[in-house]
Amino acid sequence: MGVNPSVIVHIDVLNVEGMNPSQAATLGREFETALARLIESGGMPRALARSGERPLMELAAPGGLQGTGATLAEILYRRLDE
Repeated sequence: MGVNPSVIVHIDVLNVEGMNPSQAATLGREFETALARLIESGGMPRALARSGERPLMELAAPGGLQGTGATLAEILYRRLDE
């Protein structure tokens, strides 16, 4: 029987324009959780599997600050899997 290891995502730095530190921390936790779920269900994105490097990226949530951590995680996951 195979073992399905858990995925833990840790974001070192998350800069969010227009949010106070408390709001940014909440968004960061949502982002980490959602990205871990995407990797668990869909596998390691191609860009990370190839290089193993930790990418530095800028993301823009559709609708500005209305985007959730899950929305940003989906955007990043798709970008890394191209």
